[in-house]
Amino acid sequence: MDTFPYESWDDAIADADGTTGYYTWAQSGIEVVLVIIAIALAVLWMLWLTRNEDGHLNDCASKLNDKWGI
Repeated sequence: MDTFPYESWDDAIADADGTTGYYTWAQSGIEVVLVIIAIALAVLWMLWLTRNEDGHLNDCASKLNDKWGI
């Protein structure tokens, strides 16, 4: 499947006016914003997971302590 709209790179460069170039996501900075959001969400999720598991383990430990009196 050939999706390149030109016969050669020379044709593509000839059609470009030299001022606009080709659009990439880097030009808009969207990937930087998405990466920052993804890192922040991952850190928040790991904090929530750690606190949630700590609560479960402390609850189970107190139940065992009540049952066995250790």
